[in-house]
Amino acid sequence: MQLMDIVTAYLYGSLDSDIYMKVPGGISVPSNNAKRNIYCVKLNKSLYGLKQSGRMWYNRLSEFLLQKRLLQ
Repeated sequence: MQLMDIVTAYLYGSLDSDIYMKVPGGISVPSNNAKRNIYCVKLNKSLYGLKQSGRMWYNRLSEFLLQKRLLQ
């Protein structure tokens, strides 16, 4: 049995649904509307802390291994 570690693995998973998050304080967001001070962004990829991140990474890795005809 061999082990390996993939640095920042959770960041390589693709999301299967739209996920939005509030922009944390201290980050400037260019905007035409100065009245708003709460901003929301759509995530393009998985992020540490998301419940889905581990599963999305597992799905991506499994798909890759199966394409290479490796067994789980």
